Amino acid sequence: MESFRNALPPAQARRKARVGLVAGGLGTYWPQFPDLLPQLEQSAQFVAERFREFDADVVDVGFISDARDGDKAAEVLRRADCDIIVLFLTTYLTASMVMPIAKRSNAPILVIDLQPTEKMDHATFDTGAWLAYCGQCSVPELGNVFRRAGVPFRSVSGWLNQPSAWRRIEQWINAAQVRAALRYARHGLMGHVYPGMLDVSTDMTLLPATFGSHVEVLEFDDLRVRVAAVTDAEVAERMAQAREIFAVDSTVDEDDFFWGAKVSVGLDRLVDDFGLDSLAYYHRGLDGEQHERLGAGMILGASLLTARGIPTTGEFELRTSVAQLVTQVVGAGGSFCEIQALNFEDDVVEMGHDGPAHLGVASREPTLRGLGSITASGGGASASNSTSNTDRSQCSVSGRTPTARCR
Repeated sequence: MESFRNALPPAQARRKARVGLVAGGLGTYWPQFPDLLPQLEQSAQFVAERFREFDADVVDVGFISDARDGDKAAEVLRRADCDIIVLFLTTYLTASMVMPIAKRSNAPILVIDLQPTEKMDHATFDTGAWLAYCGQCSVPELGNVFRRAGVPFRSVSGWLNQPSAWRRIEQWINAAQVRAALRYARHGLMGHVYPGMLDVSTDMTLLPATFGSHVEVLEFDDLRVRVAAVTDAEVAERMAQAREIFAVDSTVDEDDFFWGAKVSVGLDRLVDDFGLDSLAYYHRGLDGEQHERLGAGMILGASLLTARGIPTTGEFELRTSVAQLVTQVVGAGGSFCEIQALNFEDDVVEMGHDGPAHLGVASREPTLRGLGSITASGGGASASNSTSNTDRSQCSVSGRTPTARCR
């Protein structure tokens, strides 16, 4: 279900993964085997071109032949602030050549050894040709040294045109995209913890300590003042946009729709003003006062933001909004949901929620429904936990995936 994207403004551009790339081999070989270095440099150029095809910014420092070259490359990569460093072992090299890169870059290391073809031709190869197939020789040495130095690393072995090797490399580049997003993400946290949900309480220090992310603590008043500034014309425009994206169910009350659209416009301004990449929120409120109405009117706007790639989640679920950001970065998307029932006859786990949905994971046109009375059972309500008030919220988003009902 991707047609909704045409009706939404584009999400803010995120920092692409920055991939540091360095190829190398032991310079002692070059005078002995004159044809070896040109062959290895050609392989390095091939690898560099393949990396430039990824959706990433590649910092290619070229070919290193000794520890001095490695030291210079380390300084360039340190300044580049890479999300992953890829070491292409074209032949044997010593750990001293790449150790400065690994220690100074402050980034995970991916070691790749891609020999020229599937196998050597033992009957015709001389020593120089054999050395072009010896990238694997350094892997145990580097692994030993990196582990002793506390440097996180992984490795991929294969040959230059091996599709499965490049698929594994691409997976690590995708992981670097996630790291890039989390290192620079600004996570909004608005309101307070859902009462009684002990597992939801999150140590905000862990995010910047682990990933480098920033957590922006927000008040519902930050939203209130922005919603108050929304004009009727802007509300009408947002309602028209919603009708273009959703099938509007007959249960939707027009006043509730108007309010949800107004909150949606205010939410967009909140996200823009604070430069947020995600938002988790919750506010209980009492007796229909304004802050409760704001919390209860979030679902439409939160779903539209999530569809734009800015996960917006109820119940103060910072963990979930971070997880949604991760799945968004790798192109999967994800909805805030919970296990609701087990269908033992069809072997189906039914999942869903009455809160914000990710429109991109629905297999059919998403539907805007009126919730009416909401009950809070085991965390089942997100924007509002009122058990009887029918004049609040009441636009829910529903869609259907092959194994989940979001309604």
